[in-house]
Amino acid sequence: EASVRSVMNQTYGNLEIICVDDGSTDGSLDILHRLAKEDGRITVLAKPNGGAGDTRNYGIEHSDSEWLCFVDSDDAIAPDAFDLLSASFKYNPDMVHFGIEVLSEDGSEVDRKDIRYYNLNYEGLMEITDQMILHVDASSSNKLFRRDIIEKYALRFEKMYFEDYLFSMQYMSVIKNVYYFKDKLYHYLRRSGSIMNETFNGTPRAIDHLRVFEHLIDFVYRNRMQEKHRRLLSKSFVACYSFAIRYTVRDMIPEIVDYATSVYKKYGVLSRRLNRI
Repeated sequence: EASVRSVMNQTYGNLEIICVDDGSTDGSLDILHRLAKEDGRITVLAKPNGGAGDTRNYGIEHSDSEWLCFVDSDDAIAPDAFDLLSASFKYNPDMVHFGIEVLSEDGSEVDRKDIRYYNLNYEGLMEITDQMILHVDASSSNKLFRRDIIEKYALRFEKMYFEDYLFSMQYMSVIKNVYYFKDKLYHYLRRSGSIMNETFNGTPRAIDHLRVFEHLIDFVYRNRMQEKHRRLLSKSFVACYSFAIRYTVRDMIPEIVDYATSVYKKYGVLSRRLNRI
């Protein structure tokens, strides 16, 4: 309820609020219907459980807005966020990227690696480069995406872990510019039982880092941008392989090595670039 109300209470009023219940069993759907009676901008959709990516896709397909923002159900957004962000529309950016404040569920000190990862060092309208993409977070929640670009490239969230990383990276690989706001307008609650915490504690799903990378490089190849994004692809490959190895369970290390080797051999741009590093 707090998450939805953070959107309802925005000082910017011209919003379409799509709330998707992903097969919840905890009374969330009742809360959404109650909130919809308070605010006519809310549309409540219910579907069988399909995971975060499937849920965001359902929202995309049932919305009409020019810009899309994905607010997760246990997070919140500052009350003046969309007012501030909409000021960038006059520059006609391809994406609007704003800061994240990470909060721990139990009030404990936030891990420094979270602070570093979500630290945004750019400000204003900038032409996007591989260097910039590699030095910003790939969350899907602290960004405004243009619907026309999403539809032009048939972008959707995949049904796998780290699907927001893949979506954001695919999107950033095809756009020309971004408007950056350093302000931490998105409040991200890091929960003890979250997928991200499970990842950092070791999981057989860590191999999905490489799976999302293969989806990314395949997307870049299909759009014939591999030469433009050689640096992005090589650095991302190394990072995804490193994460997969570091956070997997020991028994899966041989499978990860074999998978990484097959991806490396399949895409020529990797071998040409990595041999120089």
